[in-house]
Amino acid sequence: MKQRKAASPRRMPKLWAFQPTQRLPKKRGLKPSGVSHFPYFRISGRTVRSPRNTASFGTADFPNAHSSSSTSKVSFVTSTFTSFASSLTKKFSSRSFASFAKRVLLALCVAIAACGIAAHAQGLLSSPLGALVDQQRQHLAEALNARKPPLFFGSAFLEIGALLWMWHSGRAAALRDVLRRNLRNVHLLRFIYVWSLAMIAQIASLPAAIVAYRLVADAGLTQQSPAEWLGQSLSGTVVSAVLAGIIFSFMLMLAARTRFWYLFGAVFMVVFVLVAAFAEPVVFAPWIHHQQPLPTSALSARLYAVERREGVEVPVIVEESATGTGADSARVAGLGSTQEIVISDTMLQTATPGELEFLIARFAAHVAAHDNLKLDLYVSLWLIVAAAISVTLADRIGFRRDDDPLSRLALLGTFLGLAILLLLPVQAAYSRRLEARADHTALAATADPASAVRLMVRLANVDLLQVCPSPIIRRYFLSYPPIGSRIAAIRGGGDPCH
Repeated sequence: MKQRKAASPRRMPKLWAFQPTQRLPKKRGLKPSGVSHFPYFRISGRTVRSPRNTASFGTADFPNAHSSSSTSKVSFVTSTFTSFASSLTKKFSSRSFASFAKRVLLALCVAIAACGIAAHAQGLLSSPLGALVDQQRQHLAEALNARKPPLFFGSAFLEIGALLWMWHSGRAAALRDVLRRNLRNVHLLRFIYVWSLAMIAQIASLPAAIVAYRLVADAGLTQQSPAEWLGQSLSGTVVSAVLAGIIFSFMLMLAARTRFWYLFGAVFMVVFVLVAAFAEPVVFAPWIHHQQPLPTSALSARLYAVERREGVEVPVIVEESATGTGADSARVAGLGSTQEIVISDTMLQTATPGELEFLIARFAAHVAAHDNLKLDLYVSLWLIVAAAISVTLADRIGFRRDDDPLSRLALLGTFLGLAILLLLPVQAAYSRRLEARADHTALAATADPASAVRLMVRLANVDLLQVCPSPIIRRYFLSYPPIGSRIAAIRGGGDPCH
């Protein structure tokens, strides 16, 4: 049998934790000595320089380093590693302290900001109304509200008076005769006649409109020049006259063909209002305003998330403010597939994300409850009632010698204007109820009463809305609850406006 050769020292397994290497000094040009200070040691196969304060050992003390005891090896490695870690701690201690100080300072700033936001939110929910709104702006709003009823009723009675004068003076019959001599088509004759009466009535109210524009401009609520305002007013007047011409010419055609014209007329009125509301964001709004979809951003994702929480998915449209201020220029437009939420560009730029979320939640509540459809049907109803009242009153007035159904439309328009003035508070009350319900739904959806109150304060300050207006202002001019009532409802307190 062959005898196995003795294992070569090179093939012997190396110690995993410690192995003195006496040949390494020769590689660095150092002379070997009888006493080895072990300037190098091996840990896990890596050669690492030992610290200067490592203990020295003689070769006599370790006749065979490979067979040294485990206790000596472990204690040496432990002391060496501790010294090495201590040197690293001393080396990087200053850098670690600076980083720690920066983190502490940042955390302190965040905590101070959070405390400030919490204190501001608590102030919005507990401070008196007088401390929230700008008192100078409130005095200005009160002054504007004091002038609003005379201007409104003055404008309405100027239109009513112009129509009454046209009928009583015979000018309406004269206008009819002129049109009959030049127009052969009876339907076109009726349309042009009604359009002319509507234009005359609205032009008669122009002085009151000019005064109202000057008041609004002096208060800083619009940046439109007189020429821009006049152009927009005339375009609106023309469109309103066209709509009036379509409605009344169709009613005259029904009256000439059937005894039950009033039933068909009521159905036509409802259909006409719904079709006009459906087409408004597609046909009329792009012609009057510059609009674009809400740009994609983190804010838009938050706003659309609010919609989805209420089970609604309608586009949000940004509209260029026609007045230059328009902080509360926001609405739901359209019906069904054309519905969209429209926000002015100034509202999008100045409102906080929380305010915008509450605003979108309000409009999403309107869409989910089909409030636009309900309001349009309600408007159609009281228009039909107003038309019935005006026809009944006009029939009790005797005919003039030159009267006919066409010329008496001026008299009918007079009583229609009076009936609308009487029924306007009913329509406003119904709208206020829908708005109050939308506020309640939006507050439950966002759970952010502070942002809701902040939005109301912004509307009061920017748009000069009186916190608690007079009863006549509330009944005739407010389609939403007063700002004071809305803030009280959000806070859960008593209504200061009643």
